[in-house]
Amino acid sequence: MMEGRESIVIGSYNCRGAQHKQEYFNTLLSKVDVLCSQEHWLSEPQLPFLGDINDKFSYAGVSGFDSSAVLHGRLYGGCGILWRSDIVAKVCVPNTDSERLC
Repeated sequence: MMEGRESIVIGSYNCRGAQHKQEYFNTLLSKVDVLCSQEHWLSEPQLPFLGDINDKFSYAGVSGFDSSAVLHGRLYGGCGILWRSDIVAKVCVPNTDSERLC
């Protein structure tokens, strides 16, 4: 929990592509303590974008596709979780080896 609070606010956002949506992400992050995002369409090397959205939030994320293959057509998938860095709790991010679970 955050200092002096007994509850947390959790939100979810199916962003259908995260890049170029940093401003909207920040609008959502101003209202929640934890934000779960789906369909961010970020490749593995692009996942640090989630950490660059807001310096008051930590993150974990997975890509929904193998970026080593030649990509064509519509990208899909990926999920991420952003949480307020000042939440007084131990956060463990398990390795699931899944492109669909974070």
